[in-house]
Amino acid sequence: MKKALYLFLTLAMLAGCKNDEPRHLIVGDWLWGGSSGGLTGGRIEPKANERTVISFTGKGTFSISNNDTLQISGAYRLSPVKSIYKTGEATGIFTDNVVNHRLQSRSSFFAIKFSVITSLTDSELNVGDNAYDGYGSSFKRLK
Repeated sequence: MKKALYLFLTLAMLAGCKNDEPRHLIVGDWLWGGSSGGLTGGRIEPKANERTVISFTGKGTFSISNNDTLQISGAYRLSPVKSIYKTGEATGIFTDNVVNHRLQSRSSFFAIKFSVITSLTDSELNVGDNAYDGYGSSFKRLK
């Protein structure tokens, strides 16, 4: 009887530890489609042989790879921020403990310290650096 009670309590504790927290839509792998803005309003697009992917995990880490070579990694957190893109609050992406593995200039589309999510759907992510002369970048979900 004691063994059955112990087993029941153990299973009840494990069931209580289940994470029912919803997964944020940003979690996944995103293919960079281009960036635009800045003082000149120019556009930067990936070269034909270039594949730049930013990945966000549910555990608060991110990485940026260019043609499957890790460029940047670190931690991220999502927090409400005041945005120039809309009235009210938007979601900001703040990064921390960023490691520059092999930064190439074209991989720096993602503001390493802070970006604002300007739009997010199941298939598209758009971010901006929350500055009137800043850049915005677009991504398509891979998985």
